[in-house]
Amino acid sequence: MIADGITRRAAATFAPAGWREYSLLRGTMNLVIDRIATGSPLMHSMIREIERRAAA
Repeated sequence: MIADGITRRAAATFAPAGWREYSLLRGTMNLVIDRIATGSPLMHSMIREIERRAAA
């Protein structure tokens, strides 16, 4: 699939194919997800933990 897209010199190639829909909506969806995440204590805790592990 990826090789076919490269061969056709396609502007965009999606694998898996389900990402095509997400890609079309990503600007809007990311705004919504960011809005929800910024108000979530659980999300803040998870990010702190990821950053702690990355710094170790």
